[in-house]
Order: sequence, then C-alpha cells, then structure tokens
Amino acid sequence: MVGAEGTGQRSVEVAGRSRLLRLRVEARSKQGAKAVFRDKNGQTKIMNKRPRQSALRRWRISEEGSVYFLTKCVDRDAPDLIPNPSASGTNGQFAETVIECVKWLHENGRLTCDGIVVMPDHVHMAIGLFARFNLAGVIRTFGSYSARRINEAMGRKGKFWQKGYYERRIRDVDGFVQSLDYMKKNPVRKSYVEQPEEWPHTVILPEW
Repeated sequence: MVGAEGTGQRSVEVAGRSRLLRLRVEARSKQGAKAVFRDKNGQTKIMNKRPRQSALRRWRISEEGSVYFLTKCVDRDAPDLIPNPSASGTNGQFAETVIECVKWLHENGRLTCDGIVVMPDHVHMAIGLFARFNLAGVIRTFGSYSARRINEAMGRKGKFWQKGYYERRIRDVDGFVQSLDYMKKNPVRKSYVEQPEEWPHTVILPEW
C-alpha cells in the first residue's frame, strides 16, 4: 500500500513532467517567430563578460516541474572553453564536453535540458527540474562533473567555474521561446558568426 506522501510526490513529478512536455511542444510551434529577450525595463539583456559573484543572487528557491534559464560562467583564472571563437574550424572539444555533461544529467534523470549554448567564457541553459532534485544541487553536480572532465582534457588542476550562477524562472511558453531565442542568437550578438545556425555549440530542444 502506497502512503499519501509517496502518492503526492509522484503527482508532483507527473505534473512537472506534463508541464515541461507542454512547454516543449508549444515552443516547437513558435520557434519560427521573432522574439527578443528583454529585462523588466524593456531593455535588451546583455550579460557582463564575467559578472562578479556579488552580482549573483545568493538565495534561491527551486520547485519541481519548473523551467529555468540560467548562466554559468568560467572562473577568471581558468582558460576559455573556446580559445578563438571567430576562427574557422574552431576547436570545440571543451565546449562539446560541457554539452556531453548536460546530456548525461538529462539521461540520468537529474534534469531535462531544453536548450544549451556554450560560449567562450560562459554557458546558457534552459533546464527543467524533476522531483527529488533542487536547482542548487543539480548545478553543483554539473559544475563538479564538468570541471573534472574539462580539467582532465586540458591537463590542468584547480577551479574552473565561478562559484555562483545567474538564474531566472520561466513562467510561460512565451518566456520559454524568448529564452531559447536569446540563447541561440548570443553568438551572433558577439559577432562570432553571422547566423545562429553557424555556431556549432548550440543545442535547442534536443531529442535526448
């Protein structure tokens, strides 16, 4: 016999999965629409190259079934993930390692990844949470796992990611589509490529 607590937990997880699925399905139908991510004042959101830890929120509340747009930045003393992003045939080994780590977390039920773009000194992600995991714990796992693999590939030791991260909860389908649109256009805004599709380190609505 299943207790009320167990039944309630499963209900939350099912509801969360249903919401995530609905967002993904509706977003696919709207990906052709033009959208720009803007802040509360109506200004285009531009991230500082490497925001200071004091600028990041220290206290967070995460909720199962929620979707978040977040940014994780490379530590100031660590090498860039993509050393020469504007060069043709850029070596994207470390960027692909980041994507592989997110895919591993997705496949092992820690999160659902709806989008990721790896830039030279930061990574943007749109992720959803399932029951039993919170945002801080999932990002901590991502940070330690990916840092270990990247450091091994680079032949270095030490800190790779900044301690904090920037996050915003996505509350509706329009916000979801705008976040994905902002992510995929980031390499164009930085003048690394002319079209979003030319940047090889972007995955939007993956079939994982």
